[in-house]
Amino acid sequence: MSEENIAKDIPLFLSAMNSLKTITKDSDAHIKGLMEKISTSEEDRNDGLSFLEMKFHLVLDYLINLTFTMILKINGKSLVEQPCIDRLVEIRTVLEKIRPINKKLSYQVDKLIKMASEAVEGQANPLSFKPNLNNLVNKDEEDSEGSEEEDGHKKDEVYVPPRVTAVPYDEEEDKQKKKMEKARQKSLNNALLQDLRNEYSEAPEEIRSGRNGNMRAKLQKKEEERQRFEEDNFRRLTVTKKDRLMKRKLNDLDTVVKLDSFHGAGDDDSDSDMGDDRYNPKKKKGKGKKDKFKKKISGGSSGKKRRR
Repeated sequence: MSEENIAKDIPLFLSAMNSLKTITKDSDAHIKGLMEKISTSEEDRNDGLSFLEMKFHLVLDYLINLTFTMILKINGKSLVEQPCIDRLVEIRTVLEKIRPINKKLSYQVDKLIKMASEAVEGQANPLSFKPNLNNLVNKDEEDSEGSEEEDGHKKDEVYVPPRVTAVPYDEEEDKQKKKMEKARQKSLNNALLQDLRNEYSEAPEEIRSGRNGNMRAKLQKKEEERQRFEEDNFRRLTVTKKDRLMKRKLNDLDTVVKLDSFHGAGDDDSDSDMGDDRYNPKKKKGKGKKDKFKKKISGGSSGKKRRR
């Protein structure tokens, strides 16, 4: 290190030492005042904020290690492999990491400090501008409560249900509800909904014997075999007349069953209301051309007889 550089650094070093002296004196006086205040105070500080206590200990430890580093520098010793340097880096990292927490708690800490110093909550507190829930009460309710208190009547705390007019029991309405429920249950069990349920269900398919169960199973098996043969041999098979007739009958039977299931959803209940007229409708005999022709013939024959 050249003498010129040392000569340049000497004034800076002296000014730094002078400022350090003044700061040390001020800090010493401030710390002594705090120690006297703490020793004479009877307040319990065990329930304070642990975050602030931890932060104070970190800052104090940082200052101690920083002072030791300055002593090493003044004595001209090397800072390599000094534990104080590692400790300074560690404390500085922790202080940087707790900055977001300190920012979140700053409002609460400032509020607690103000309450402790003034012993009264400040009038300019932002929470004082929150809405008052008592202002939401209806004025009519307040007037009624005030009149009750003036009359001297005590408010009954037991809930009394309001009196309502008696409603007659409607048997027909319940009967209609039962009919609708029964029709709904019957419609849920029809063939079409069963096919839809089997189509979109992940359960294994069950082939049941019923009206057209065996015929459906045979036709489906035969159709699958024919489709497999065509795909394997790349050849289209001709459908016989018997197969076409069988498939047509099966489709017609399915259509009849499905329509019957939907149409007959409320048959059991509606039979009693409609009677047998729905199944045996009376056919009105219309006057067609045949009747007119018969009348003409009969009229002509009777005229001939009269002439004779």
